[in-house]
Amino acid sequence: VGIAYQYDDNVVLKPGTDVGVDISGEEDSSIVSTLSVLYSPLLNGPFSLRCHYDLYNNMYFHTTSHNLFTQAVSVVPGYTIKNSLLSLPLSYAYLWVEGDPYMSLLTMKPTLQTGIAPNQSGQFTIGYDKRELIEGALNRDEDRDGDVFNASAGYIRLFREGRGAFNIIYEFSNDDTDGKNWANTGNRFIISCLLPDLIKKTSLVLAGDIFLQEYKNTHTV
Repeated sequence: VGIAYQYDDNVVLKPGTDVGVDISGEEDSSIVSTLSVLYSPLLNGPFSLRCHYDLYNNMYFHTTSHNLFTQAVSVVPGYTIKNSLLSLPLSYAYLWVEGDPYMSLLTMKPTLQTGIAPNQSGQFTIGYDKRELIEGALNRDEDRDGDVFNASAGYIRLFREGRGAFNIIYEFSNDDTDGKNWANTGNRFIISCLLPDLIKKTSLVLAGDIFLQEYKNTHTV
């Protein structure tokens, strides 16, 4: 359970179904509340199971039109085969904006993690997202409902007796929206490195993330 104070000098959070994004140009403070619940029973044999519930609520003091509330549930069954773990994460999220239903998102991402050498492992995923905006678009070409297909491959290298790690991931995505102006393909690259015990018990984490999207059409306006 968490609660935090947030100051935002350019409130741009609220998405919309009209042209573009609703940029308020306002500065405001908000209270952010979070709740996360994890249940993971101990199962016999090679099977595993993790269940999550997550809640996020961002309430502004004055710019209430940008209030955001989300709930998400997920189930991650897994099966261990020798030095590999096959899992099937399933999740469903629902978002409210200013108290009104905004979007639902169903996600499936089968994942294989396998050891490829001592202190080295690979991770491979294929995924599918079903996105549905509750309020219809004003223009058919601007409809963001759609199916997102993605696949990724990653490499993890441990060093210094497993206290340090290097990780690199590449992901390709194809966002097939009902409205042609939002259809796009994406290439994402993630690199991170954990350098342990640089100064006594202090470690350093270096990370970089770039997501390149190419839209197939230009905006109607």
